[in-house]
Amino acid sequence: MDQWTSAQQWGAAVAPKAPALISILATSSIIIRVFRNRKCRRTSYHRIILGACVGGAIQSSALLWGQWALPRGTTGAVIAMGSYQTCAAQGFLLHMFGHMCHTYMTSLSVHGLLFVRYNFAQGKLIKAFEACAHVMAWLYPTCSAIFLVATDSFGSSMAFCYLKPGLILFYFGALPLLISLTVSTGVIASLGLMVFHKERTCNIDTLQGKRRYQENARRERSRGILKQRAMYFAILCVVYIVIIVSRCSLGVDHVPFYIVAVVFLSLQGSLVSLVYYRFVAISEEERRRLSGSVYSSWVSQSSRPSSVHLSRISTTHGHGKDALENKSVGDKAEYEIYDGSNPSSQWAMFILDDEDSGDEFGYGTADETNYPQDSTGQTDLGAVNTRKSTCPDTEFRDEDVAENGKR
Repeated sequence: MDQWTSAQQWGAAVAPKAPALISILATSSIIIRVFRNRKCRRTSYHRIILGACVGGAIQSSALLWGQWALPRGTTGAVIAMGSYQTCAAQGFLLHMFGHMCHTYMTSLSVHGLLFVRYNFAQGKLIKAFEACAHVMAWLYPTCSAIFLVATDSFGSSMAFCYLKPGLILFYFGALPLLISLTVSTGVIASLGLMVFHKERTCNIDTLQGKRRYQENARRERSRGILKQRAMYFAILCVVYIVIIVSRCSLGVDHVPFYIVAVVFLSLQGSLVSLVYYRFVAISEEERRRLSGSVYSSWVSQSSRPSSVHLSRISTTHGHGKDALENKSVGDKAEYEIYDGSNPSSQWAMFILDDEDSGDEFGYGTADETNYPQDSTGQTDLGAVNTRKSTCPDTEFRDEDVAENGKR
């Protein structure tokens, strides 16, 4: 850093401060929201994003520390006021929680692939993957950070303390990032192909009624998950590819690019929060729209005079006792075709969003499971067996149906 101009030195020292502070506040808001919301805590998506935000908040805190952690007298560090111990501590935090954050981001991509593949239900495979994701996100970063501190591998890295240049920087810094980026690229590509394949192999024109509605909802949700995971993947690429390239581009000519890379790294938590809250807003807006339409239907039916039903039926079927009997039959038949106005209907489970069964977009998603019916047309949960819908690649499992039956 001795070749940097005074403006460049001050730029490297000050530039990460504000973005890092914003990221701390943004990720902290997600952490608080997940902890306070029971529905969020029950979903694997929110538990994974919670891990990513914890790592991002601590990483941003270390970046906010910045040059203050560098040992006093470090060449080119205009605000250095730390020691070798504070430098090693900062490097430890950046390495451990930085790798934890990008591991969780990669896990989000894999989770989205499994979630679409298994029809938006939190089956045993997804829960097993979540457990593995938490182990991977904590095990390698913790063990490698302890090893690097023990071998005195952290040193000044211009704007903050990190791994010293050389092979150790490549093997412990760049290589895990490249693996995460490669895995995420393959998973996002597979997710896109899967969504396209499901839409291509399922002829929606052959479906009618509830099945058509379900397929439309399934396609919209699959596209939403693909878009959401692609945006998380874009953040991963922008932040870490830029920082990898900047670390390999040493010299005074690349100082502006390095400062930009540090700013992007500091903004990571803010970018993740923007994507998260964008889809939360979409979910809440859709929920308000659906609840508003159901409420309007309730109001319109509850405010409708009973004489309208009576006069309509009596005109067709006669008067007196016969009219009253026909009115009773008409009232009973009123909800035979579900229109969203009767939440106690057996068809409500297929139309209304079930907050407790889903996993995406801020709240839950409906489990679009097909239930068999008995001879009377009623839902027969006891006769459920493993089966496939009329559209290919749409698999339903007994444990998911049983879980919905309990609710």
